[in-house]
Amino acid sequence: MTSPEFAPQTGLPQGYEAAARLGTMAVVDCTVLPWMKEPDTLSVAHVTLQGGSEFYLASAIGTDPSLVEAANELNDHQQRNVDSMLYARLPELVQRGHAPNIETLSEPVTSFPIRVMRNQGGQRLYFARTELSLTNGRQRSIVLRLGVCDKSNQMKVLGVLSALPPREQRRRQAG
Repeated sequence: MTSPEFAPQTGLPQGYEAAARLGTMAVVDCTVLPWMKEPDTLSVAHVTLQGGSEFYLASAIGTDPSLVEAANELNDHQQRNVDSMLYARLPELVQRGHAPNIETLSEPVTSFPIRVMRNQGGQRLYFARTELSLTNGRQRSIVLRLGVCDKSNQMKVLGVLSALPPREQRRRQAG
């Protein structure tokens, strides 16, 4: 499973100026992520894009066993594809509020929209941008990775993130 921080030994993706782990954590519970039984904290990275735009990034993939299982079934090549897809498309979303090739999940279980990135290789990335409280008491808008999977495992992720019944999820995701 990929950490939300950029790996310093591999450098930053193209278009990124800096990334550093915050000294404080994001707080999540069932009011933010309805599948959570107990409150938890997530590591947060502060990211600066070339040109000066900034955003915060965290991963909530570890908050549910099905999300973890789907992520762990990606091989290294698939995981790199997911990371590349995220880092290539995220700058435009952060700077303009929208980006091509990013869809919105129908009927998410969350009170905020869940976005979906897909590639031709079959990998999917589910994420959201939402306000979270930090352990220092501040609020921040954070890009939150919610799930990653291959098309063959998307039902594991959708079973957590979607309010649609499984039969309807399969029908809609058949493409």
